[in-house]
Amino acid sequence: MKLWERLSNSFFKLVSSQRLKTFETKRVELMLGKSLKLIENGPWNELKKYVRGKQHQSGGFMDRAGNPDLYYTLFGCYLSEALGLEEMMSGTRKYVENEISKNGLDQVHLYCAVILASKLDIRNKNVRNMLRRIREGVHAEPDRHGEFRAFMSLLYCYYYREHRSLHLLTKMPWETTGIHTAPLPVVAASALLRHSFGKPLAEDVKKLLGFYNDNGGFKATKETPEPDLLSTAVGLYALRVADYDMRTIKPDCLNFIDSLYTDGGFGSGILDRTTDIEYTFYGLLALGSLTD
Repeated sequence: MKLWERLSNSFFKLVSSQRLKTFETKRVELMLGKSLKLIENGPWNELKKYVRGKQHQSGGFMDRAGNPDLYYTLFGCYLSEALGLEEMMSGTRKYVENEISKNGLDQVHLYCAVILASKLDIRNKNVRNMLRRIREGVHAEPDRHGEFRAFMSLLYCYYYREHRSLHLLTKMPWETTGIHTAPLPVVAASALLRHSFGKPLAEDVKKLLGFYNDNGGFKATKETPEPDLLSTAVGLYALRVADYDMRTIKPDCLNFIDSLYTDGGFGSGILDRTTDIEYTFYGLLALGSLTD
């Protein structure tokens, strides 16, 4: 490596390290770990049984149709880690290695694959090629990063300590969605990014609370009639990151989350109580965000 490249890398590491540390203090893994403080032995065992039952024979985790998928496998990996189900990881690793050997992963699955590769310590040519695709996207497509893609890029930067990409990410015009039309998940992603980049969150908190239905749940949009677990989880997570005092809403939120729990899994809302691995992740994320 040339001297100027080393100096350049040192500069980006210097300016970006604090941002990664800021994100690390409120990372998803910590919230999932905190959720277990609220779970008694009975539900704890049900959760572990449920997660085990959602692993496909290939090692991946299944969608609602029973098919293994990298997207659902990312949620399953997070849950297995939180619940101490390390024995499941060898199968998951084999599944992920097989999936990343294929070409043509779309953007969402590409990000899922590299995060899983980091968590499962998979290092090979296929992973390097995927990392290059993401890195090139961050460097060459600054105007094509909305809030969600920018947040996924932040996760990539965190897991791989990509200081140069993170520095570029802070300069991108990723806040592309209008304030009055953005759904809650986008507002939450924006708040998480702004927190990691050291920006004030007072206005973000006001926006997030605008989706609360005063009965324990958050709605995807202000026009949506009923709250759902995904919106509730990411809303509470973003409020936790913003250090919002949730004591006044905590009892109702706990009741809403508990109402969606069935035999170890969580459903998406009162109109859809079918459980899956994704919403079980969101159930624990919501609980962890409410835990001191």
